[in-house]
Amino acid sequence: MVFNTKTPHSVPTFLVDGAVAGTWRYEGRRIEVKPFEPLPKAVHEEVENEARRLAEFHGPILPADASPLGG
Repeated sequence: MVFNTKTPHSVPTFLVDGAVAGTWRYEGRRIEVKPFEPLPKAVHEEVENEARRLAEFHGPILPADASPLGG
């Protein structure tokens, strides 16, 4: 989590190789991911797999052919 110093709210973040690489949020049965920079294909696939697991945790899963990544 990254904390905004102007408000007490935190921002959900994801890591790539131990560094904060972007933000995410759960919206409409999807995980909306906003990387700070373009992700290499292999990393994007890993983030998508993790987003799918996180979306399943939050609620009903999406059809198998739908990407869990929103945005």
